[in-house]
Amino acid sequence: MEHSFYSRLTEFDRKLIEKINSTEHRTEYFSLQRSLHEFALDNSDRVCIISKDKTFSYGDFDRIVCNAAGRILSKTKGRPIISVLLPKSPELIFAVSAVIYNSFAYVPLDYETITKQILFCIKDSGCSLLVTDREMFLRLISENGGQLPCDVIFSDELFDIGTDSFQIVEAQSNELFAVIYTSGSSGDPKGVMLEYGGIFNAFSALREIQSV
Repeated sequence: MEHSFYSRLTEFDRKLIEKINSTEHRTEYFSLQRSLHEFALDNSDRVCIISKDKTFSYGDFDRIVCNAAGRILSKTKGRPIISVLLPKSPELIFAVSAVIYNSFAYVPLDYETITKQILFCIKDSGCSLLVTDREMFLRLISENGGQLPCDVIFSDELFDIGTDSFQIVEAQSNELFAVIYTSGSSGDPKGVMLEYGGIFNAFSALREIQSV
């Protein structure tokens, strides 16, 4: 008997899951960073993001993300883990993409989650840099005795367009892409590590199904 959850999926979602989980199908690994960058350049005039008060083209996206990636790179050493803690907005998309352009790993944090759990995830993940806004920063340091266990870059500094130069950094398939935490509703949040290769497999399956 078919599982009730699977039976409620659309045909597209079923095909996507089957393609991702297929052990027979193999695609040559490509750089997620290079692919995103080149797609943005090839479609620079097309609309990429529509927010409440502004529309961004792919060209805008690439310029903002490259600039932000350069700012993040100047604040880090080695291959750090970056926590991104911003409200749902174009800035959140830009910040996560800037981490990806550097081929760093990131920790997605829910802006609406209680402060105690956010601090746990930052400490547990070994994050060395937090991207957030000034309002959230004040909430965090108030909860944590006036300090944070990592460096901070504010979103208004990250997206202050300057002349920072940046070269795309391509990740290997076995490098860490993200650490995603559970809600922690039944205890401390639990982190799951994802590699760039797994994200590549998901994107490849989606592209094949959509014939892009």
